[in-house]
Amino acid sequence: MTGCLAIALMIAMHPAVPMAHAATVSSASDTLSTSSPGSAANHTLLFTISDTFSEGETLTINFASAFTTTSVVEDDVDVEDDGVDLSTAATCAGTEQ
Repeated sequence: MTGCLAIALMIAMHPAVPMAHAATVSSASDTLSTSSPGSAANHTLLFTISDTFSEGETLTINFASAFTTTSVVEDDVDVEDDGVDLSTAATCAGTEQ
């Protein structure tokens, strides 16, 4: 009975599980404003993806554990797409791009 319940729960939960999609990244680079250990630095991340990036999708950038990112807030991040500055916000509830 327990096995049937587990299978039924998995089937019932399937539509609620978000799907992950990945695009191939090419021409990726990370330019640091300083490489001095322990110093705050700006990262300029440039990359090209093989697919379109639509409103409502999420881009996740993971730094190695040696980097301290706990003090990074939304206003620390600038986004540019093909030379056009995009608006950012702490949430995606408004008209941000």
